[in-house]
Amino acid sequence: QQEFAVFVIKKKSLRIGHMSGVQGTARYFLSNTVETLTGKFFPGVSFSQLGDSSYGNEVVSSLSLQMVIYFSALFFPCWLVTSLVMMTLKFQYVSNLYQFILAAIYFAVPLIEVIRLYIGHVGNLEEKVPELAGSWLLSLLLQLPLLLFLILVPGTWSLPMDYAVNSIFLIFVILHLIFGYQAINITAAHQTRLYHMYLVMRQTQE
Repeated sequence: QQEFAVFVIKKKSLRIGHMSGVQGTARYFLSNTVETLTGKFFPGVSFSQLGDSSYGNEVVSSLSLQMVIYFSALFFPCWLVTSLVMMTLKFQYVSNLYQFILAAIYFAVPLIEVIRLYIGHVGNLEEKVPELAGSWLLSLLLQLPLLLFLILVPGTWSLPMDYAVNSIFLIFVILHLIFGYQAINITAAHQTRLYHMYLVMRQTQE
């Protein structure tokens, strides 16, 4: 019976060792896959910093993007007040179709802007890629076309003051697109390296 018990224990030990080896191989393969995909989608990502003791504590938030968000938030109330005053002055001279379009635009833009600036602020300071990407997409797909419509379409009867405030607003949106894209790439690369480092540490501990 003792020999049989020893045989069973050895068999279980071999099975556990085999399972641990399979899990270790799977994690190693997963970490290599993450590194390969990261190198393809984010060419600027480097894994040479994994051995640095300070790695993981650095701040990757974009100062340029944060400045754009800050000045955009300061400028937005001025744009809103000026646009509403200008719209009141020219509204009766605009066709019925453009009256409806302008009313929809001036209703949608403030709502989009509040959401865009808020999630951009949170995403940049807390280094969250989904929030940064959401703010960037709102800038590209909604704010940019709406502002170009207000500036370029003759039927809106844009006044000189409209051109001035909308052009400044457009510059802030373009700067947000430029610095936001850079922030998304840097933050995504940083999060990918952290995940890779976590996999390496788990594999080393086991």
